[in-house]
Amino acid sequence: MIGPPAGAFFPGANGIKICDGAAYITVSARSSIICAPIRADGSAGEIKPVWQDILCDDFAFGESGSLYITTHLAQTLVRIEPSGKRTTIAGPDQGMVGATACAFGTAPGDKGALYVSTDGGFIVPHEDVVQDAKLVRLDPGESGYPLLGQR
Repeated sequence: MIGPPAGAFFPGANGIKICDGAAYITVSARSSIICAPIRADGSAGEIKPVWQDILCDDFAFGESGSLYITTHLAQTLVRIEPSGKRTTIAGPDQGMVGATACAFGTAPGDKGALYVSTDGGFIVPHEDVVQDAKLVRLDPGESGYPLLGQR
């Protein structure tokens, strides 16, 4: 469930975030995000799939419970709402070429900013052109879920 299938092009466990006492992990090769509760002794509980059929590299939790996912090769940023509704909120025209990682700002006045790093599409160039890697700042309309040590 965690590792890539035999012969997979994508990596297995890729992005990880801790939220509400559980570890959420993207498994790019399986187009899924899994969850493992963290027990009091620090060990992992039973691993379960949470979201499936989503090509994901990294992600960030919004305070609403929405999930913001970088899709890397699909060159998008996708929001999954707690209801399960999926919306592509940015693509190549908004700078998502090779979107690989994301995180909400943590400084005062910057907590509503979502930062996405890109690789410029060096694996899958957009319109056959590799761009410069960049850091893109977006306003998704909410702040990020506080990470450990930020509460």
